[in-house]
Amino acid sequence: MAQLYKLGTWNAGHSNTTAVSQGLVGYWPLDGSTIDWSTNSFKDISGNGVNGSSSVMSTSSSPVLGVVGQALNFNGTNQGINIADANACTNSTCSVSVWVKPTGAAPAAAGFVWNGQEIFGDTNGFWGIYRSVVTGNGSVDRLYAEVWDGGQEYAGITFTIGQWIHLVLVHAGGKLTLYANGTVASSSPAGDVLNGGAGFPLTFGVANGSKYFSGR
Repeated sequence: MAQLYKLGTWNAGHSNTTAVSQGLVGYWPLDGSTIDWSTNSFKDISGNGVNGSSSVMSTSSSPVLGVVGQALNFNGTNQGINIADANACTNSTCSVSVWVKPTGAAPAAAGFVWNGQEIFGDTNGFWGIYRSVVTGNGSVDRLYAEVWDGGQEYAGITFTIGQWIHLVLVHAGGKLTLYANGTVASSSPAGDVLNGGAGFPLTFGVANGSKYFSGR
């Protein structure tokens, strides 16, 4: 977790371009030269070539200041990035690491985490990191790690609007863990093998074409 956390603090000039390599599926800095606005391509620098694409991100308003270097702002209305990969987090062990700065109003309260705003995950909501208000968990605005193992499993934390936070979702050994800024923030039992997710692309900032994230 410390290695993933330090990826975001490589230097003051730009995002780290030296990624964790063992078992890495993709690494999208969303920064500077890793974006080709002429083709609306968001480069994966893991070496696997799993690039993202979007026709709705704005060259003028989407690039913003990140923790270091550049980040992208998602307007919460119609913006997202699609990644044509169907093989991530479909077995017993996986992890996802993101820097995120939520803004705007909380999503509507609902019974499932995937009814909230997807920050990153598979487009059908089988697993991912979300901002959600879950009626069965106090109807509080939280950031969640969520997986599906035949039923919904999640680990959530409260947060501060407009403040950067580093999140890591880890599913391993029948357990779902959410790290925040390098430390364990929440955990929950989960199945040994994740069900669903195979065949669905990954997405930044949107799920099912309607669950849009507001923030960076």
